Amino acid sequence: MTEVHLPPPPAPPRRRQFHGAAITALVLGIVALCGSPLPILNNATIIAGFIGVVFAAIGLFGARKVMSGFGLALSIAGIAIGLALQAQWSRELGDLSDGLNRALGPPPPSPEKPAVPTNERGNILKELGAEAAFGEPGSEVRFAIDKIEVDPKCDQYAPKREPGRHTLVLHIRVATGDDAGTNERLGGVVNPFSIKLLGEDGLTVSASPSMCLSESGSRLSTDLGPNQRTQGVLEIEAPMAHGTLIVPLSSDKGWEWKF
Repeated sequence: MTEVHLPPPPAPPRRRQFHGAAITALVLGIVALCGSPLPILNNATIIAGFIGVVFAAIGLFGARKVMSGFGLALSIAGIAIGLALQAQWSRELGDLSDGLNRALGPPPPSPEKPAVPTNERGNILKELGAEAAFGEPGSEVRFAIDKIEVDPKCDQYAPKREPGRHTLVLHIRVATGDDAGTNERLGGVVNPFSIKLLGEDGLTVSASPSMCLSESGSRLSTDLGPNQRTQGVLEIEAPMAHGTLIVPLSSDKGWEWKF
């Protein structure tokens, strides 16, 4: 009888090893964790951490599960630390940027000064001796009317005062600022031809120069340089002995004094 030789049964399938995946996951996990505290560079190490997670997941199906597990843990730790530090650095850079903007940017607007009350004519009421000012803050021109004399005794050779006319002598002090353009406006503001007079009857008239104190050497000079002070008198002729003296700064703004 012939002996029949059967082929040996096939060997059981060998389990896939995935050694390379486990080693790669471990290396990428170490890179991700060590590079996570490094600014800018941790952008690349975070990507390495995600790749390490993929290789570690593959390696878990192989023989080197422990190595793959270490690679997975290191990769996840590197990703978490890197993202947390990036968020912290982003907040710190934002705070630093805000601080530099505040330091180098324009200063905050100063609080607005309260509005000065005006009357129905838009003028500011002033007491004798109180200063009025015009121009930009810090370089403005200031002046004050300290006294208003009504019908003083005229000089010996001065023209006689006409009936119904009165002389007002304004005692004025002036302080200029450092802006030449503002200082030049002084002669147009404190000027007999610009002054208005409001009578008790409600009529407003223009003043005119007077020569009652023609021999006086204390006439006010408005030809001043920067940061100078002076005082003197300004004479005007008026049709009333009592009323309101108006020094206009513009068509709708000025100052008023009672006399």
